Amino acid sequence: MTFTTTGGGPVTEQDVTLARAIFNAAALYLADCERLRAEQSADSSDQAGDVAA
Repeated sequence: MTFTTTGGGPVTEQDVTLARAIFNAAALYLADCERLRAEQSADSSDQAGDVAA
């Protein structure tokens, strides 16, 4: 995914504010994905251990 200001004229404070909002939302999304993936991996490991026991 690419975001650009090319061709849109000068960069304004609104552009900077939007870029910060996108960055913050992406960081939260990444953190949620990493947390959920870790939980799913732990759950899979627990279930595999139960089957092996």
